[in-house]
Amino acid sequence: LGNDFRISETTNQGNNFHANAPAVAYNHSNNQYLVVWSGSFKNESQSEVWGRAISDKGNVLAGGDFLISQVSTNVGANRRASSPDIVYNSTANEYLVVFQANILQREAEREVNEVCGQRINAAKLTEVGTNDFRISNSAGGNGANGPRVTFNPLDKQYCVIWRAIRVNAPFELSGQRLGSEGGEI
Repeated sequence: LGNDFRISETTNQGNNFHANAPAVAYNHSNNQYLVVWSGSFKNESQSEVWGRAISDKGNVLAGGDFLISQVSTNVGANRRASSPDIVYNSTANEYLVVFQANILQREAEREVNEVCGQRINAAKLTEVGTNDFRISNSAGGNGANGPRVTFNPLDKQYCVIWRAIRVNAPFELSGQRLGSEGGEI
């Protein structure tokens, strides 16, 4: 076995900051991996989705950790993003990162998660399109968590699935197809 190498630097903020729920996608065009995870941001109670690119040899690219979601900044300090998944879109040379987040503005729904997404330019490792765009649309106190994503290069579309949490009903699975630019199909 080879040597392990450190990917995240979440703990550089302090010993009580942790990296959780990692996911990874390989980009054959740039011969790199993009690793994503959820981790503390600013303080221990805020969580966002982070990313870091590494080469096929395990070398860190693009200067280190970068923030992918901005839920605690754009929605409110008591909001959290977590449970990311990622896929590479070879047609557009982009990644799509999906995650669960409690983005609803009303205080009564602050614990209700929805599935959100963020497109990342694979060459520049910068955000593309709408920031933290909403994918699921739960209603009536229902929620969504544990998203997973795949890309179909033949039809140039994504399929995002998640666990649908329904009030007073068994949990089910739901999904949404997205075009290559993130719009619903």
